[in-house]
Amino acid sequence: MKKKNSFISFILILIIFNLFTVSNAHAIGAGAIVKFITKITQYFSKAGKGAGSKIDDISKILGKSEEAKIIEKVGRKTQAEHFSSLHTHSLRRIFNKHGLGNVDNIADLKDIVGIESSDEISKYINYHWEGRVYRASDYFSQPKLENRILLVCNTKDSIFYFSLIMEEKIKKAFLTDNIANVENYRVLKPQELIVTKDLDEFKIMATKPANNNNFPNHYFIIYKNQIFEHEQHLHGTENPNIVFVRAEKGPKKTNYKCYKVSKDGLFVKK
Repeated sequence: MKKKNSFISFILILIIFNLFTVSNAHAIGAGAIVKFITKITQYFSKAGKGAGSKIDDISKILGKSEEAKIIEKVGRKTQAEHFSSLHTHSLRRIFNKHGLGNVDNIADLKDIVGIESSDEISKYINYHWEGRVYRASDYFSQPKLENRILLVCNTKDSIFYFSLIMEEKIKKAFLTDNIANVENYRVLKPQELIVTKDLDEFKIMATKPANNNNFPNHYFIIYKNQIFEHEQHLHGTENPNIVFVRAEKGPKKTNYKCYKVSKDGLFVKK
């Protein structure tokens, strides 16, 4: 009985510690977590034969939160700065930050810069999107739906920061930052994105066609349950409607998600 109680006590302590790292991940590194688990494992291993292996298994299952992993990679300061820039800077300054320096007056902000009506991609662009998926989502609409939203979306290859402006007359989507999770990943520079689908179930954004391609090289799909998918097409030949048909079938089996960033630099909790 004593061994069992000791093991249960350890589980409770580890769960509390795991929750603690979510709100204080910026101050706790991976080394501290490893040392903590090692000490607890050594202590409770004395409670009986086999307890240590059970503790190791549970430690692996619990792991670190997704937020802790992202902040450890990006840095809480950088994440907070992205939020602050979006919410405090002028529209002109935000545009300049994302490579749109040729905006002459406020009326120009309603237009998609660099896309001509004759371009092949133009017929797929939703110029007047509303951000329907954010309004329909139990997560993205909490605690309220702001007219400027910073999202961080994570995959095994990289981390994306999206800045969304949904003001009365101006709807803009930007890729603000891209951080590699693996070696040899070519990160994308800050830029304006086009919106090809704006539905209650999902939204599809894409990079503008490059290198004389007809279609984008990158598509970003955000579902209302936070699931995130990044499709990369090296040759820019994937028709946006094909991406839409795939998305319409529902998200793939993936753990990749998008999170809202709050003013304190941490994720908005559901």
